[in-house]
Amino acid sequence: NIIWTSNGDGTFDDPNILEPVYSPGSGDIASGNVILTLTAEDAEGASVDDEMTLLLITFPETPATPEGPDYVNLNNVSTSEYTTDPVPYADNYEWMITPAEAGNIDGIGTTGTVSWNMSFLGTATVSVRAINNCGTGEFSEGYEVTVDNVVSIDEPLSQDAFMLWPNPNNGNFNIRTSLVSPGNYSVRIFNLLG
Repeated sequence: NIIWTSNGDGTFDDPNILEPVYSPGSGDIASGNVILTLTAEDAEGASVDDEMTLLLITFPETPATPEGPDYVNLNNVSTSEYTTDPVPYADNYEWMITPAEAGNIDGIGTTGTVSWNMSFLGTATVSVRAINNCGTGEFSEGYEVTVDNVVSIDEPLSQDAFMLWPNPNNGNFNIRTSLVSPGNYSVRIFNLLG
């Protein structure tokens, strides 16, 4: 004869078979584990016990909001990495970027790598969720990234410097000077084509 018993509040579908199905109770789930004991008795009445601890894992928690660059200039960046803190009992992670046309995001660990769509401009949102054998958790709060494509040249810095902005521009711009001596000055501005 055999019989299965539990120190928790769950139930066996048939406690008198070798491989029953155990359904954890709410107390088992709240405590996170339960001890199951198998007692076997021979024809002469001698018995032996063996026990196991069943660890109960639910869906993984929601990961923290990803971290990484919040501004991307596609003129000098084509990929960016985003990270999140590990979640207890997570086997892997799923990364998501919205809108989908912003680029592709790869990674199954706590780091996701975005390969940016070089023609996308605007705001993208990066989020992540944890996955284990019990299922998939909720996506984290989204991390907003401003995606831009700015071409510029550094302004020269000198004692009598002129600053021009925005750079680049559409022909409308501002000029500021920080001259130390008054006088008449001539300003000539050239584009990249001369």
